Amino acid sequence: ANYLVRTSLSPEIAAGSGISLAAFSLLLPLNLGIIALLPERKILKLSTLGFSAAIAAQPLLVNRLLIVTEIEGSLDPWHLLIGTPEAAHLTFLIATAFILVAFIIKRGIFEIGMFGVLGSCALAVFGRFGVSETTAFFAAAQLVLLFGLMEDSHRLAFVDGLTGLPGRRAFDEALRGLNGVYSLAMIDIDHFKRFNDRYGHEAGDQALR
Repeated sequence: ANYLVRTSLSPEIAAGSGISLAAFSLLLPLNLGIIALLPERKILKLSTLGFSAAIAAQPLLVNRLLIVTEIEGSLDPWHLLIGTPEAAHLTFLIATAFILVAFIIKRGIFEIGMFGVLGSCALAVFGRFGVSETTAFFAAAQLVLLFGLMEDSHRLAFVDGLTGLPGRRAFDEALRGLNGVYSLAMIDIDHFKRFNDRYGHEAGDQALR
């Protein structure tokens, strides 16, 4: 986003309009909303590579749209529709709904951060600021996204996903921070496999919670 703002989009940002800026305003929030809804998966998985390829192809499609516009000298009704501020507002609202659904399902720090990312991007797109201010808003969005990813990674590493309690890494980290001599009492549940075999793993998860 920052690269586009400083290069091909800078004249349209200064003018406050343009087909590239309109397409950017539509695609950016939709991509953010879809990313928030996507389940966690490996980077090299086929579906992940396909989505990454779709995002990479978007600038090519916008460039094709510009070429057609220059050749024909005018925009058809569809192009005029996507160039309206209302269309961009609608896509940001849809993206907000996507992120809200993702937060209800996952309840993670990353999803909370996505609200900040979307808000910062909305200010950059609709604020009618200059190139420097717009770049600053996108940089702030990147920082919020990075913070959300770091917090989410910490949660995955240090918090047990089933019970929500601190996990083994959190225990080891706490031990390293202790000074002096301590006595520890630890409790283990014996023969819990029998409980799972008799009542099922779902009932076992409920019991652990």
